[in-house]
Amino acid sequence: AAALGAAGLAAGLWPRAGTAAALVLLAAATLLLRTLASPYSPYAEGSEIARLLPLSVETGRAAPVYRAELRLPGRGAAPAGLVELPLPEVSIVAETLDLRGPLAFLAQFPAGGSIDLRLYRVLGLCGGAAAPYLLPRPRGLAGALVSRIAPLGAGLGFVPGAPPARAYAAAGLLVRSRAASAAPELQPFQSVVYTLGGDGIPRITPSPPGGPLPVGP
Repeated sequence: AAALGAAGLAAGLWPRAGTAAALVLLAAATLLLRTLASPYSPYAEGSEIARLLPLSVETGRAAPVYRAELRLPGRGAAPAGLVELPLPEVSIVAETLDLRGPLAFLAQFPAGGSIDLRLYRVLGLCGGAAAPYLLPRPRGLAGALVSRIAPLGAGLGFVPGAPPARAYAAAGLLVRSRAASAAPELQPFQSVVYTLGGDGIPRITPSPPGGPLPVGP
């Protein structure tokens, strides 16, 4: 903002050189914000962010292994795939990125002029004392920018049903939040639908209860 203000002042004093500098800075800021937002999907309250379909459980190991299919809609979502879980109750972990004011405007430029923009991405699954199941993180500049501008500790936001962990940047114009849903008990072949609330906490829509998971060899 200070750089753009200085460029605007320069444009008033030296119209040709100052206007060129202001345009370059504006383009750079827009590119930076679009790169920052690229790993995230547009948020719509109540829309589905993930779906988990339990398939089987294998008890021949030291601890039971629950297999399920995880589906993620949205931008940059991983294709449907099988995941192995060490417990029958899991929470979805999601991260939101809130941009306000000029940051929201530039991130959408020239498509829209909203001054409030919320984006999200699913980080993985967690529950109990087991290590979280994490999806691949965005590589390159986008992931590095998010971690540098609004850092969150690696373990924050992974407690099921707890308030979101938040990091603020750019005088509160950028807010990064991370939270985990409550942990529903998985039932065989009954999907659990996860949505994202306006408070940034994932919600669950469990299917009607059924019988025990089928036991594998």
